[in-house]
Amino acid sequence: MKPLFFCVLTTSLLLGACGPTPNIAATVQVAVASTHAAFSPVPSMTFYPTYTPVPPTSTSTNIPPATLPFSLSVPANIRWVATNVWLATGQSIRITAIGKVNLGGGAPEATFGPNGGFGPCRAEDEQDFPCHMIGAKYGALIGRIGENGESFLVGAQSDITASASGQLYLGSNSVSLGDNTGIFTVRIEEP
Repeated sequence: MKPLFFCVLTTSLLLGACGPTPNIAATVQVAVASTHAAFSPVPSMTFYPTYTPVPPTSTSTNIPPATLPFSLSVPANIRWVATNVWLATGQSIRITAIGKVNLGGGAPEATFGPNGGFGPCRAEDEQDFPCHMIGAKYGALIGRIGENGESFLVGAQSDITASASGQLYLGSNSVSLGDNTGIFTVRIEEP
């Protein structure tokens, strides 16, 4: 059996070292007992909650809602990423994104940042460049509130006011997912 890899963290102290261990419970007790001797507070570092996306088809219901600020990855090969951020009608948030996605099997001309490329998607382009959202650039970061909500453009940064209550979903403005690669790293916070 391979040893587990772990780090023990709190909001203000790093308690113990990261590394392989066959017995996490014993290591945690040792780490807590030796905290003051081996480690000091790290006030300059800020830890934000992170989340591994669960596709909306998942039946997982035991994940508590995210608290803001919140960071997550939005892979280009998942149609809609359920962020676990729940919004109320009228609530405002700021979404900031970085990263690159490729929507063309690795072709350099099909690599885009969160603002997308190739100009705005048009209905007449649907055969060549199928998009979720007409009017937004191909590959741009887009969002929706609720599983059936209307899509809106996010891009590299947007302040959004929820037009409905529900979970925030994010994705890239592409319908064909088979050869998509890359991720957008997204931060969601109060404006």
